[in-house]
Amino acid sequence: MYPACWRRWICALPLVLLGACASPAPEAPVVRPATREDPFVIQPLSGYPLTATDELTTGLASAYDDLRLGVDLLTVEAAARQLLEDDAGFLPARVLLAQVQYLGQRDSEAIDELSPIVDELPSYTAAQLLLGGAAERAGNLPIALEAYTHLAEQGDSLAAKRGDGVRPRALEIVFNELGYELGRGHVEIAEKHLSWLEHWGEESWELVEGSRLVAVATGDLKRELAAVRLLGQQSGELEFLQREGQLELEVGDVRVGLDKLEALYREFPEDAVTRDLLDEAKFLWRLQLLPADVQETGRKAELDRADVATLLYWLVPEVRYSQVTNPPIAADILDHPNRDAILRVLNLGLMEIDETRHRFEPDATATGVDVLSALISLLNLSRRSFACLPDSNVLDVDRSWRTICHLAMGCGLVEEGASCGPTGVAGRETLELFRRTLNLLGSSE
Repeated sequence: MYPACWRRWICALPLVLLGACASPAPEAPVVRPATREDPFVIQPLSGYPLTATDELTTGLASAYDDLRLGVDLLTVEAAARQLLEDDAGFLPARVLLAQVQYLGQRDSEAIDELSPIVDELPSYTAAQLLLGGAAERAGNLPIALEAYTHLAEQGDSLAAKRGDGVRPRALEIVFNELGYELGRGHVEIAEKHLSWLEHWGEESWELVEGSRLVAVATGDLKRELAAVRLLGQQSGELEFLQREGQLELEVGDVRVGLDKLEALYREFPEDAVTRDLLDEAKFLWRLQLLPADVQETGRKAELDRADVATLLYWLVPEVRYSQVTNPPIAADILDHPNRDAILRVLNLGLMEIDETRHRFEPDATATGVDVLSALISLLNLSRRSFACLPDSNVLDVDRSWRTICHLAMGCGLVEEGASCGPTGVAGRETLELFRRTLNLLGSSE
C-alpha cells in the first residue's frame, strides 16, 4: 500500500485520469508460508549440553514450532523474550531469539546474540550452525568458517560443506588482518588471528606465512625456522631457502645448514647472498670442532677480555701456533685458566695491558674497541697488504675508538654508519667480526 500522504495526493488528481478514489480498497490479507524451511534454523536445544526445567523446554518447543509453522516473527520473538524473563540464563531461548533475527534479515543482531554463547559453549550445535549461516550471509566469513569448523569436527556434513566453500576467502581475510595488526605493533591481536588459521587445519600458505611473520615480530627464531622450511618446500623461492639455511646455522643443525647452503651455491653460484651465507656456515662448522667451553664463549651475551683472547687463540692459527718469546708482564693472569691464550695474544701485541700496574684485567668487560683493535692489529701483522690500512701501524700511536672504528669500517669489518664505540660486545657479534677478518686474511677455509 502507498503511504497515507501519497494516497491523498493521488485522490486530488482529475477523476478522468484516476477514477473515483473517495474510499480506499480494503488491504489484502498477508499470506504467510506454511513453514519456514532453513537448514540453519534447527531445534534450539540441539547440542545444548546443560539441563533445563520441563516448563522452560516445553515453552521453547512450542515457540519453535510456531516459528517453523510461519507464525508472525514478532509473536515468536515475544515468546523468546518471555522465556528469558523467566530465566535469563536459559541459552536456548537466546538462540531462538537469534533465529527470529536471522529469519528477519537482522544478521548483525543474530551474530551479536550468538557470539558469547558459542564462546561459552563451542560444541552447542544449534548456536554454532546459526552463527555460521548468519555470518556467511553477512559476509563475515572468518566467523562463519570458525563456526563451521567446530561443527565439522563433530561430524556435521552441512557445516563441513559450507566451510569448504568459505575457507579460501576467510583465510585471505584473516591473513590480511594479521599483517595489518603486526604493522600497527599489535602482536597479541595478530596471535589471535594466527590461532584462527591454526584451528582451521590445513597447512595453508596463509597459516605458514602468518606464523613466520609473527615469529619475526616476536624474535622466535625456532618458530621462524619451522615456517621457512615449509615455505621453501611449497614455493621453492630462493629467499626462503636462504633463510632456512641461515636459521639452521643459528638455532638448528649447523651441519644441515651447511649442506643446504652448499646445495644452493651449486645451483646459484653467482648469488652473492648465498655465497656469503655459505661462508658463514663454513665458519660456524669450524666452531663445532672446537672445545665445548670455547663454543660456549661464542654464545655468551657479554664477553670479558679473557674471552676475546681465548677466541683469538682458537680461531686464528697464527696466534695458536705462535711462540711466546718476550710477553709483557701481567701479574693478574698467572693463575688464569686461559693464561696460555692470553700470553700469546699479549706476545703478538694484539691486546694491551696497563704497563704501570702490570695488569691485563682478564675479567673486565670487553668492548667493541678491544675486539676491533685486536683484529686490525692482526691484519697489520699479516704479510699481506690491505688497501684499507696505512703502510705503518697507526695503532702504534693512536688507539682511540674513533680511529679504530674508522679503520674497521674501511676494511669492511663493520658496516658504514653502524654503531661502533667503547661498549660491551656479545659472543655472536664478535664471531662475525672474526669471520670477516679471517676472510681478509684468507684463513676462512
